Amino acid sequence: MQKKSATLSIDSTSCKVHQDGTGARKDAKGYETKQDIGISRGGRNTKIHAIVNESVCVVSFLLTPGNIHDSKPSIELALQIDLKDVIMLADKASTHNFFEMFYKIGELY
Repeated sequence: MQKKSATLSIDSTSCKVHQDGTGARKDAKGYETKQDIGISRGGRNTKIHAIVNESVCVVSFLLTPGNIHDSKPSIELALQIDLKDVIMLADKASTHNFFEMFYKIGELY
């Protein structure tokens, strides 16, 4: 009998930041001021990186500034979940680093 493996997908999308969305005070005491907003060719953006299952339910997600490449956050997300018996669907931005990571930890079959 063949063991059923889970299929997960990883991708990201950019979200435009409102023109007034970057006005947090830098000197506010006791508050975290990191906003994960980056400037790319399209203006100020935040990226949502997510891993979803077959039912399109979010398994894990991460917010980054919009000027961050998809490869590094994809590794960070993948390490948060158990990848044993998982088929991972990824686009070209994530694929190279996945192969490198799985090869290093010895789980590339």
